[in-house]
Order: sequence, then C-alpha cells, then structure tokens
Amino acid sequence: MINKPNFSSIYAKGVISLFKGNFWAQLIGFAGTLLIADLYGSDLLGVFSKFISISSVLAIFFTLRLESAFVLSDEKQDLKVIFSSIIYSIVVGAIVSITLALILPDTFFSKINFLKVYLVFCVAGAVLKSLENTYLSYLLRQKSFKEIAFSRVLFTLSRYTAQIGLFFLASHIGLMLGFVVALLFLLIYFYNKTGNLFFLISITQFKETLKKNLNLVSYGVLSDNLNAINLNLIPILAGVYFSDAEIGWYFLAVVLLSVPTTFINASFSKVFFLRASEIFNKDQSQLFPFVKKYTLRLFLGLFIPFLMIYFLSSPFIDFLLKDEWLKVGSYIQLLSFLFFLRAIYNPVSHLEEVLKKNHIGLIFNIFLFAGNLFAIFYGVSINSFITTIEIISIVLPVGYISMIIYFLLTTRQLRFKKSK
Repeated sequence: MINKPNFSSIYAKGVISLFKGNFWAQLIGFAGTLLIADLYGSDLLGVFSKFISISSVLAIFFTLRLESAFVLSDEKQDLKVIFSSIIYSIVVGAIVSITLALILPDTFFSKINFLKVYLVFCVAGAVLKSLENTYLSYLLRQKSFKEIAFSRVLFTLSRYTAQIGLFFLASHIGLMLGFVVALLFLLIYFYNKTGNLFFLISITQFKETLKKNLNLVSYGVLSDNLNAINLNLIPILAGVYFSDAEIGWYFLAVVLLSVPTTFINASFSKVFFLRASEIFNKDQSQLFPFVKKYTLRLFLGLFIPFLMIYFLSSPFIDFLLKDEWLKVGSYIQLLSFLFFLRAIYNPVSHLEEVLKKNHIGLIFNIFLFAGNLFAIFYGVSINSFITTIEIISIVLPVGYISMIIYFLLTTRQLRFKKSK
C-alpha cells in the first residue's frame, strides 16, 4: 500500500500552489484577451491564431517529447543529460525549420495567406515554447510547484503587457512579438531558478537517451504532434480557405472556452501525471480508484461552469465587444460540449504515457484528425465555416468519450490482475 498521508500532503500543497497561480493567470488572461481583441480586431487576431498553432506543433516536434522523461523515469538518471539531449533536439529542429522557411518561394506564402516573416516568428516562438515546456517538466520532477505557479502569472502578465504596448508601435506584428518577448522573460526566470542545466554531451549519450525513451520518441511524438495539429488545424488549414476574420472569431471563442480547460490542465493535470506515475510504479491496483475519483470530480466540478458558458456567452459577447465579434457567442455555444469533455480528458490523457499506451493515443488522434479534415473540407465545399464548426462539435466528442471510458476500463483491469 502507498503511504497515504505523506503522499497526499505533497500533492495537496502542489495543487493549492498551482491553483492560486493559475487562478490569477487565467483572470489576467481573460481580461487581456478581451482587451487585445478590441484593440487588434478580428483579422490580426486570426493571423496570431495561425502563429500560435504553427508554433505549438513545431514545439512538440523540436523536443521529441523527451521532456516527459523527467517525470516518467523511476531511475536516478542524470537529469542534466536529459535536458542537454532536449537542447540538441531543439537546435536540430530549429535549423531544419528555419532553412525550410527561408527557401520556400514567396508564391507559396501568398497561396496560404501567410507572410514569410510570420513563419520565421513561428520558428522562434516554437524554440522558446520548447524550452518553456522542458523547464516546466524539470520543475515538476523537482516538485517545485510554487515556481511553476508563479511562472504562469509572470508569463500571462508579461504577454498581455507587451502585446498592448506593441499595438501602438508595431500593430501588424505586435501580438506575435509580445508573445515572444514574454517567453524570453519567462526563460530568464527559469534559468535563475534552476541554474545551468546544459552541458555538452556525446552523440552516444544522446542516442542512449532516445533509446531509453523509445515509446515517447516513436508513438509519443506522432501522437502528440497529431494532437497538436488537431487542436490547431482550424487556424492552420481552414485559414487558407476562409477569411482571417472568421479565424479570428473562432480563435477568440476557443480562448474563452479554454479558460476552464487551461485552468484544469495547468492546476491539476501536472499533479495528476506525477501522482499517477508514482502510483503505477508502487501499486498498480490503486490506479483505478484514483482515476475514477479524479474523473468524477472533474465532471461534477466543470458541469456548472460550462453550463453557464453555454447560456451566458452570447449576451456577454454582445455586451462587451464590438459588432464584428457577434458570431463568437454562437461559436462558443457550438463548441462548449467538446471543450467540456476535453477539459476532463486532458489530465486523464497522461495515462497514455504512464501505461505506455501511446499507440492508443495515436489511433485516437488519427480519428480526431480525420474528423477535423472532413469538417473543414465539407465546410469549404459549401463555403460555410459555421458548418465546419457544427460537424466538429458533433464528431469529436465521440472520440473523447471513448477514450475516457477506455482508460477507466484499462485501469480497472489492472486492479483485477493484481488481485489474482
């Protein structure tokens, strides 16, 4: 059996610290999002959504998901070797990406309605985002919950301050540049807290790190890249066929719906990952009660907030923003059930790595990818972006419900195997 009192107290304190930090971060972010939407308008917000989407996808590719090795490993590995291996991976990924960005002809960018300089910003943002994810995983391994919590507030405050200030200096790139500046501030903070974690390692050490984490580097990278693409496919692909304004409306709806989702993910998801990993390593039979209780609490805790979002979003948007944003309320209502399920599934999804079920996650993300593609191209065929959103809101929830049930059944089987 697990030593429950000591085990619980560490994570209870961690949840409280992350809860406080993310409460203020989400509050600042909510107000900041409405303010920059009002300042920049739907077209520039649509361009920014593409920047965020491409950077997020590249960031996963750059690290090869090796940052999860900090948490998953039950060995006393040299964490600096893992960190240095990730830096090597980021450098290679960045060089390849920036080279491709520079050699692509201007005609390519005109076809996709995206400037070449924006793609250069995407690569820079991805490099910094990769480093942020790496530091966060390292601090999680160290159980430095207060530092993680403060970093969320620091980044959010820096980001919106920079973006609002840059609107008056360089409005066409202010959103992207403000995001990059905020990440730089954040990385300076992380470096001051952790000290230098990087040192030159041999190619043999780098290969050994990849070999020890083969499940992450193979299925994990494919699954997470597909997941990132699925989350960002609308701005990336639909943005080629539909207007920047429509993508901007969608982006604002997603940002507002993501407030509870991001809050849960940042406050509880990391603690869930760490705790589930330790339970699995100590006593697998205890994993099902933990997952069942956690899932039920998330369902009950999120039901009322999302119900309020569904009914109050339209009048809220009408009251606060200009007429150009009126469609955002409809988008929020259509997507609210999907984001409710996503908020529940996000912490549970870490069981893919804990149980080494990344291949199941890959199948799930292939389903989401196919659903997104069908929704986008069907919407394009009838020239209706709202139809794309309607299809997504019906098809994708089926996948999330299936995965939640799958992990409940899988962890339940572990209990029976233990009892035999």
